[in-house]
Amino acid sequence: MAKFLLSCIIAICCASLSIAMDSASNSYSQPTTSEILVGKGPGWECKYTTMPPYMYNCGCTRISELRLADVNFFDNTVTDLWVPCNAKLPSYNASVFDGLPSFIRQIKIWDCFEEEVGKEVLYGLINIDSLDLVNMLSLFVNRVLDHWITEPLAPVRLDPELFASVPQLRKLNLRWLFMDTFPEALYHKINGQAPLQNMLELDLSWNRIPDVKSEYFSNMIKLNVLDISFNHIHNLSDSLLMLRNLQRLHIKGNHIESLDGSPFKTLRELSTLVLSQMRPIINITLPGHVGHKYPQRGALRFIHPSSFVGLWNLKELQIDINSIELIQNGTFDPLIKLEQLNLSVGLISTIEEDGFRGLQSLSSLDLSYNNLSCIGNSVFENLPALLKLNLEGNYPREPL
Repeated sequence: MAKFLLSCIIAICCASLSIAMDSASNSYSQPTTSEILVGKGPGWECKYTTMPPYMYNCGCTRISELRLADVNFFDNTVTDLWVPCNAKLPSYNASVFDGLPSFIRQIKIWDCFEEEVGKEVLYGLINIDSLDLVNMLSLFVNRVLDHWITEPLAPVRLDPELFASVPQLRKLNLRWLFMDTFPEALYHKINGQAPLQNMLELDLSWNRIPDVKSEYFSNMIKLNVLDISFNHIHNLSDSLLMLRNLQRLHIKGNHIESLDGSPFKTLRELSTLVLSQMRPIINITLPGHVGHKYPQRGALRFIHPSSFVGLWNLKELQIDINSIELIQNGTFDPLIKLEQLNLSVGLISTIEEDGFRGLQSLSSLDLSYNNLSCIGNSVFENLPALLKLNLEGNYPREPL
């Protein structure tokens, strides 16, 4: 089943690339009616898509073969450039973007680098405000050799000065690079000047980053969105406290068992917090529907009355697919503007009388597929705005 789902993902993604390379001859197919050929050379081809999403799509065997100087960027209203590679280079330190038109503001570079990205790669991109630098399709299959990848992939290293040439960057996506340390390129100072001071959105999900520290974000004081999901982070501590303008925070799928202290106490602008499905995933045995439909739970076990201090403006909180057993009195006291709370697929068996105290704006509460057999009436008296309550899949007490 897993291989089937992955093959579906690959098929969908490959179709969206609009690249049809013949694996035997390495020659590209003719453009479809929704594309206009705007450049071609040995091992590369650029097309302009005439249907949404409008973009320039420059596929290549290797990024070193791409010659953007030979591309006719004729429509200056189209600001997106997609560069998918069929084979990754172990190391590369030259720019292919010199002379790129200034109206190109968003660039996706997919599957082009295997081990190291040199500092000169982004030269010429001084005007871009959005960059994807990801290894996506190659996670599942080698598209050149057409076989499944089973061996661990090496972490991609980013030169510490990589982002010095993109001072206007506001959105950065570094997913699926298997980085096993927080990338120094995000905070390394050059001549006393830190990069990425205009950054608004940062995606570091699906890596192997073991920890985050406050100094890593010292230059990103404008950051609104941070996604560090599916890394190897064990403890938040005070690592996020400098991100006072953060509005959305995704920490799903890390290795956090307990929210100790008050790790979000300065994040007063935060509106969305996702803490779902912490690792490692554990198998559980519960009676009835509780264990049959969802037999696994995440590793987060403890939330405390101090865990959410400071989150005065939070509106959405997701803590589903975890192993929390107890909701203590006052746990959600600070969350006076919370509207949605997802505690589904857990092990909750006890909710203390004032467990939901303070949630005066809560309109949706999901407690489905926990281990609840009895809830006191007074628990819900603290929820004057509640419109939707889901208790499906719990374990009702048998009548006497």
